Amino acid sequence: MNWPLLGILVIMYYWVNWVMKSKNIEVPGGIGEIKRQKDELGKMTFTEWIVLICFGVAILLWATEQFHGLKMALVTLGVEMVLFIPGLTNLSWKKVQSNTIFGTWLLLCGSLSLVTAFEKTGVDKWIASHLMGLAPSWGWIGVSIFICITVQITRLGIVSNVAAVTLLAPNVAAMAPMLGLNTVAFTMMVLNVDSYAFVLPISVTACLIAYGTEEYSFAEFVKVGAPLTLMVILYMVFVMLPWYAVTGYPIWEPMK
Repeated sequence: MNWPLLGILVIMYYWVNWVMKSKNIEVPGGIGEIKRQKDELGKMTFTEWIVLICFGVAILLWATEQFHGLKMALVTLGVEMVLFIPGLTNLSWKKVQSNTIFGTWLLLCGSLSLVTAFEKTGVDKWIASHLMGLAPSWGWIGVSIFICITVQITRLGIVSNVAAVTLLAPNVAAMAPMLGLNTVAFTMMVLNVDSYAFVLPISVTACLIAYGTEEYSFAEFVKVGAPLTLMVILYMVFVMLPWYAVTGYPIWEPMK
């Protein structure tokens, strides 16, 4: 349903190369260094095979939950128990602790808890009703662009993209029927835009990690990322929304 999103990668490639003047730039000895590091890795160890098999089984069980009925949380706990069996792998709590970004982890857990609280108390509908009052009467195109920009502004300080989507999903879903729009198409559009929240380097965890390398400045990131986010919004409205209509979810027809 979302395969046309691949077009954004093409836009991203040419835009970044044009702004940063990075096309045809080669790193001396880069290919040789990659081969050298690959050779240093050697063959897969027993522990790596165990991890690969566990992750593969977990993904398979997650994807086929409707057939076997095992919940995602149960599958995850089972895989973690296997990985921590003494002697089976070299994992230890000390190693896991030193390589875990607990700030992001707590932010995500807090967002999940807030979503549950929003749904049970009706806060999601309350927020949606207030945001709806700000939306202009410009038809579905104008409303879609306005809401996407508004959401991008309100989530600037949230580092984790997953946490932002989790937190915003119930509000966006509640807003769609109030605006007279299709819930599926509207929610998919707004939340897919959030995957390309490149206005600031702190908006996506991967961007924040890359920014920590100090290979580029804050201003350089904004110069590339802010216009790119606007391009993504326009792509969602003028390419993805018509595509959702073709697949059976026209945004201009509310769900019954």
